[in-house]
Amino acid sequence: MKTDHYFSENPSSSYIEEEINVDVLGIHFRIKSASGIFSRKELDNASRLLIETVFPSINDGENILDLGCGNGVIGIALALKKPKASFVLSDINNRAVTLARKNKNLLKLKNVKVVHSDIFEDIEENFDKIICNPPMATPKELRLKMITESYGHLVSKGMIYMVARHKKGGNIIEKGIKDVFGNCSVIAKKGGFWIYSGEKSE
Repeated sequence: MKTDHYFSENPSSSYIEEEINVDVLGIHFRIKSASGIFSRKELDNASRLLIETVFPSINDGENILDLGCGNGVIGIALALKKPKASFVLSDINNRAVTLARKNKNLLKLKNVKVVHSDIFEDIEENFDKIICNPPMATPKELRLKMITESYGHLVSKGMIYMVARHKKGGNIIEKGIKDVFGNCSVIAKKGGFWIYSGEKSE
């Protein structure tokens, strides 16, 4: 029997759409969410920490990827606050891609593009920063693949940012970033979640 996850390409759960309120970075907005999406009913604590931690480092003119975007809340929040930066939101989950596109349009975000892609399978461009709240229920090999492939899609001095519970797989992400990037820093900790970052040196 196939297990259905929010990182499945085509979730089999019944589609139940709802609106959620988001308050972060001093702004309030509403987005569509649905069953089969993480996080369905609210801005989860890991994504909130990632948004708040990464926001100060984003500069005008930069190209940012929200890898595994779900309903798009991370990239959308940052895009609302950084209108002169460009954002790509990607996910393998077709339901997530549909919702992220709907939310982009609802909020009239001209600096956001949404793409369907299995990691970087359908993404050719490079980025200044890659932001990711990875699906921790996946085999560790998938998370490590996300790190490895991210390296090849970053410009020189580009940054990767990932969030996880340190005691529930975060140590694997920390080691993975260090192995691939040659460096890894823990730049925030809150509620058991840690933010890991790596810089592409070449």
